[in-house]
Amino acid sequence: MADDDHKAPILLSYPAAKSGTMALDRSRLNMLNATNLNKQAASILWAEAGKSPLYQQKRKPPEDEKGNKLPWPRHPISGKEMKWRSNRALSGHTLKTMASGAAAAIGAQLAADCATLRTGHAKGPEDPKYPLLPSFTGGCTMAVEAAYIAYMQELFHTAVTMKNMVGKNKKVTAKCCQLAAEIVNRNLAATTSFVPPAGVAYRKPAKVIKKKKRDDGKAPPKKAD
Repeated sequence: MADDDHKAPILLSYPAAKSGTMALDRSRLNMLNATNLNKQAASILWAEAGKSPLYQQKRKPPEDEKGNKLPWPRHPISGKEMKWRSNRALSGHTLKTMASGAAAAIGAQLAADCATLRTGHAKGPEDPKYPLLPSFTGGCTMAVEAAYIAYMQELFHTAVTMKNMVGKNKKVTAKCCQLAAEIVNRNLAATTSFVPPAGVAYRKPAKVIKKKKRDDGKAPPKKAD
């Protein structure tokens, strides 16, 4: 492989500083150039990660009822033998469901803020019939999956360490996992943000209590104090 294959491309949108660039702008331009070059390279890397053995698992050879080997099934479009299948921890549907739930929570909080500031969207900016479904590229899905696996490995390792130190149970219990999650979350908050270990309290939107209507369609009378 030639050295030219490893050369970073020239970005037209974020060019690097030139010899005639003003001294006050050199650091800013070079930082933007390096950041976007790394972003582009990371996108290419994760887009090709699905072909690595880490994200693939060999299929069981097909056999008939008598144990005789059968030919591998072929892809209906490319015609290639399908000897491998994807080896993933999170499916695209699961990730979209998680993202949709997060978007719904943000939308509910946004609606509460709009009602407080009187900026409209009293019922919420998210349509209840057509909720927000964020889409992810293949590379983004794998990056999120890698972070999720690392988090779960750290959590389970902490739970196993606590179980071995106590020595009362042979298996990790649900309560032990809950305590391990609190420890891991506290460590993450302490090392990745400038907030107290307790973190920033989440402001839940106020629940709307619907009054029961009578048979005649009118609201029940208020009780006297």
